[in-house]
Amino acid sequence: MESPEDIAIFALDREYRYLAFNKNHQSMMEKIWGVRIKAGTSILSYLKDPAISEKAKVNFDRVLAGEEFTLIEEYGDPALNGGWYANTYSPLKDDEGNIIGLNLILTDITERKRAEIKIAEEAVRRRVLIEQSSDGIVILDRNGKVFEANQKYADMLGYSPEEVLKLHI
Repeated sequence: MESPEDIAIFALDREYRYLAFNKNHQSMMEKIWGVRIKAGTSILSYLKDPAISEKAKVNFDRVLAGEEFTLIEEYGDPALNGGWYANTYSPLKDDEGNIIGLNLILTDITERKRAEIKIAEEAVRRRVLIEQSSDGIVILDRNGKVFEANQKYADMLGYSPEEVLKLHI
């Protein structure tokens, strides 16, 4: 069950007890939750926050009912030891196709998520600056179509902001 450094893998039985886990998952549990996990122990016993434990149980139960899905989730405090993960949940089946547990693959996407947040924050700042400017501002795409314009620019041309967005240089 070993994997690249940014991927944690574990398997649970129907009672949420660890069947197996890789070193990355073990390290992640130590880093984020401060616990040393052991095979045969319920993962829920390591999650001390009842809200987090209940959320995990709901997701596990979905998988034990046969559903496969992926969720983007944040664990711990991102400013400290936490981060964002893309979690792929899938049922674990025996040779007859009976669901005997679940597999979970967690891919660390913290850096990507931080970049997305930074881009979103920059877009808001840019929009505020454009809207609050006393100058008419227009941004064109590479083909000369108006991509963005502020109210002042629309007023200068005698158009509504919606009409300006339909213009081409």
